[in-house]
Amino acid sequence: MQAVLVAVVGMALSLIMPPLSYISGAVVGLVALRRGWRDGAIVMALAMVAVSLLMMLSLGHPMFALVYGVVVWLPVLVLTQVLRRSVSLQLTFIGALGIGLAVVVVVHVLLAEPVSWWRDQILQPLFANVLAQGELSAEQRISLQQMIEITSQYMTGIVASALVLSSLFSLFIARWWQALLYNPDGFGQEFRSLRLGKTLAAITVLTLALSYLQLGSFTVVVREVAMLLLVLAVLQGVALVHAVVALRKAHVGWLVGMYLLMFAALPQIAMVLAVTAVMDAWLDLRRRLASGSGSGPPAPLDDN
Repeated sequence: MQAVLVAVVGMALSLIMPPLSYISGAVVGLVALRRGWRDGAIVMALAMVAVSLLMMLSLGHPMFALVYGVVVWLPVLVLTQVLRRSVSLQLTFIGALGIGLAVVVVVHVLLAEPVSWWRDQILQPLFANVLAQGELSAEQRISLQQMIEITSQYMTGIVASALVLSSLFSLFIARWWQALLYNPDGFGQEFRSLRLGKTLAAITVLTLALSYLQLGSFTVVVREVAMLLLVLAVLQGVALVHAVVALRKAHVGWLVGMYLLMFAALPQIAMVLAVTAVMDAWLDLRRRLASGSGSGPPAPLDDN
């Protein structure tokens, strides 16, 4: 019941501070990691009932609870079971990729023209007030329309990637909490040793190359898949930086600097991290750094 309470409160507060949804998902994940999927599912179901009652009282319908449960809690529950059974972050990342691909497939099955739907039903209404104002110049209106048109081509990938990221963040928090109970640096060691492998790296490079082709709907789908693969590559790049800092016993300020750079220039830093992760698949930079420094595996680092 404590887990249910924290999950519900985290959900409610996430309406004001969206990042708190990670805490709500992590609570379900922690229960599932500690006690199995049944208890995790019970916590999720009870939390959904509680949220449904709150939504009935405030909005008059409980649909939000179902959507929140499917989007925030269910993917975390699935990923915890992949991690629990495989004891592998690599396989768990592949499971997260599977969830993202499932979102892409569902969108294309439900919507005959996803790009048009995002443009006409979501983005155009979102910017309707801005376009209706007479303050914009003709050039600004054209630029905004072009931005809407381009963004609509990536919206399915953006939504799927955001779901994968939020699910993995909640899983990381849950696994960190679990490690604190028995092995305080356990999650740090697991994360720093993360490698997605040559096969996934090759698929990432191939998908990115195909995404530059102009083949209509096929190119749109390839771009959506490429976005999902890039998310995983960026996370491996972050893990590699953590490993390098640990190997060199460098100051934690290097990690702080990386995250600040990501906040200030996310696209550029994310691309650098992704390219580094792809290179690491073949070069195994951790092993090279370890042999070059005469040290063994990555040393524990107080970054948890």
